[in-house]
Amino acid sequence: MIGAPVIQRELLSFSRRPRTYAFQTLFLGVLTVGLITWWPPVGVSSADVADRARSIFEYGGYLQLLLLAMLAPAFTASAITEEKRGNTLDLLLLTGTGPVAIVLGKYISRLGILLFLLFLTLPLNFALLSLGGISAGTLLKEVALLCSLAVLATALGVFLSTLATRPAGALLLCYTALGALLAAPYLLKSLGLLQGAVLTSSGVPIEPTVSPLWDMHYVFHPSRHVATESEPTYWWVFPTVSVAASVGLVLFAALLLPRARAINSRLSARRLLEALDFVLGYLFALKPRYRALLARARGQDPGEAIAKHVAKKEARPIGRGNPIYWKEVTVNTVARMKHWWRLNLILIVLMFGSYSVFRRLPPLSPGETNLLSDPMLHKLLVAVLGGLLVLLITVMAATTVSREREDGTLILLATTPMECGTYVAGKTLGILRNVSFLALVPFLHVVIFTAMGLLTPWSLVFLALSIPSALVAATLQGLLVSLMFRTTLKAIVAGIALIVFQFFLPAVCCLPQCNLPATCYYVIEGPGGFGGTATAAITLAIGFGLCVQVVYSFVLYSLIRGGFDQYIGRAG
Repeated sequence: MIGAPVIQRELLSFSRRPRTYAFQTLFLGVLTVGLITWWPPVGVSSADVADRARSIFEYGGYLQLLLLAMLAPAFTASAITEEKRGNTLDLLLLTGTGPVAIVLGKYISRLGILLFLLFLTLPLNFALLSLGGISAGTLLKEVALLCSLAVLATALGVFLSTLATRPAGALLLCYTALGALLAAPYLLKSLGLLQGAVLTSSGVPIEPTVSPLWDMHYVFHPSRHVATESEPTYWWVFPTVSVAASVGLVLFAALLLPRARAINSRLSARRLLEALDFVLGYLFALKPRYRALLARARGQDPGEAIAKHVAKKEARPIGRGNPIYWKEVTVNTVARMKHWWRLNLILIVLMFGSYSVFRRLPPLSPGETNLLSDPMLHKLLVAVLGGLLVLLITVMAATTVSREREDGTLILLATTPMECGTYVAGKTLGILRNVSFLALVPFLHVVIFTAMGLLTPWSLVFLALSIPSALVAATLQGLLVSLMFRTTLKAIVAGIALIVFQFFLPAVCCLPQCNLPATCYYVIEGPGGFGGTATAAITLAIGFGLCVQVVYSFVLYSLIRGGFDQYIGRAG
């Protein structure tokens, strides 16, 4: 069999890793808790039991779909990147194994682990099947959809791992691609490429064929996509396309594998940012001339003024300031000022460009003239921005220490008399500064539409009380995760798992402040949305949530301080 040695090696490696069993426990634990919570009580009618079983089966399918989309990148992001990092990829190629055998072995071994996760859920599915309300055909269709997503997500992860230099890069790219795949109908509608439940000329519904999430919905509610169907006829389209795309991705990855290092150097983020610097630097080439004109107007020597500016820009804070903060905002490629303001410029263009797209779309709520005048749009947008902020800042914080450990610079830090407070303050302030403009985007959005009379000013006040404290807490928890876990990939996965856990907290503790997207959603209202009682209640909830975030941040800092020397390798 092609790739059999690689498959054996990978399976043995995964079987010895504790995270393999941790993922299996997490996957089954979430499903079991949901099943116990929704299980029909004793004494209800058989019709109610059947309806409850169908609901559990449907929402359990959605949950398995999302869990697969979250776990698949964690299993596949390091498929090829770990060989590059360990300098074993060239040795594998020299052994005569061949790129096809290497890629196929990596793909089959990781796909087998994901399919084994789905196999573990069969007893739960058979338990639901015994309650009635679900046909065996529906069960097989759901399993086929989940398996097809596992096939596609594994192939995508292996392919991106071939292109990326680090596991973190492959992981983020894979999450982005799978998120776009799940939200494909919304993205197509926002671009004007999909209008309603448009059918192709052959009668195939488009929405289920471009997104596994909508295909799952099509299996349970076919008449909502095709009014004349009581059973889904074209549910097989997406699984078929997924398998075909998976084969293409695996073969393409095998073709690129011998040239992986050359591709990595050409597609690195540093090169892309340098190209952006070149283009924008060419467009703004008159900037030094303006500085010279300003110096002449002040009666100064233009050359001396420019030299002072360059010397001030390149000054190093030796003996003053926080060196960790300087490193975060200067040495970090993305955080350098020449890249930082250009990335912010791109964000501004994207923000205002999205308004022109939303203006042409129909509103979400009845009675509104267009989508931009609909408060529901602003609630969703600010909630999405809040979620992106928490995700981005957690990933950045989770990679900052683990990357230093992998690069060997953390060992040098351990030999210095660096105190925990200086280190944590520098990292926290540096990360917050790097995302400061993105953190201002929700405020800018609310300010613009408050000035237009579409949102209440109280939304701005509530955001000011919610977002900063949540970002500080997210940074500290990302730092703690990065200190505790040895590799960048493990730190990112652990940070994302922590975010997911916090995402479900409001469902059990009624405190939306544990979930910044939920907070942003509830505090955005139209001009007359908040009454006196509602304003007082939300103010109390936001104030209590602020106290919770402050206490949580203090607890996180205490945990970091308690094991700081051990985390950085300076203890004993």
